[in-house]
Amino acid sequence: MARQAAADGIATIVATPHVISGRYENPSEVVAQRVEEFQRRLNHAGLSMKVLPGGEVFFDDGLIEAIKSGRVPSICNAGKYALIEFPMGGIPVAAERMVFELAVNGVIPVIAHPERNEDVIRDPNRLYRLVERGALAQVNAGSLIGEFGRRARETAQILITHGMAQIIASDAHSTRHRPFRLAAALYEARKLVGREQAEAMVVDIPAKLIAGEEMPLQSPEPYARRKGFFARLANL
Repeated sequence: MARQAAADGIATIVATPHVISGRYENPSEVVAQRVEEFQRRLNHAGLSMKVLPGGEVFFDDGLIEAIKSGRVPSICNAGKYALIEFPMGGIPVAAERMVFELAVNGVIPVIAHPERNEDVIRDPNRLYRLVERGALAQVNAGSLIGEFGRRARETAQILITHGMAQIIASDAHSTRHRPFRLAAALYEARKLVGREQAEAMVVDIPAKLIAGEEMPLQSPEPYARRKGFFARLANL
């Protein structure tokens, strides 16, 4: 996978194993140890890839305390940004409280692949409300190039063009099942928002996350679904 990533133009990766209570525990210290071991193996193999610790933390009732305590991994285990995964079927009612409480404690949640969430697909403004309150969002490269279907692709396009998603990431799982597609996704993003903004989503903004730096971003825009002819006629 490291060789495939390098061929795709990637030099730095945050390893984000699933963190699900009772299923994939993956505590911070274990992830850090295994990333360090893997980095040594990469170096020994002559690969210049840099791998950093992180985790994709599944939303549950104990999420806030687990992140605040450092028990589960944040991005680079720095405690500044944490990658959060919601159930695919919808956004939990407590999500806005989670964003607020983490922000109060100096942690900014990064919502993973919202374009694949059924609530966001039906109403992109479900994500808008979270981002407006301080969350960030990260879309999958595969979504932008259609690997997760038309609905996910169209939703990813909406989120990017309305400033609701600030990051594009590989979310690669293996060399064959969900491989690295970041270069292809960058090409698609350039067509949507231009070269400068698209490249910021895969280079500049992720670099700030890794460094734990604050980042001034443009405010997101709410999405207004286009109305068809008969809907406009009914309004008249």
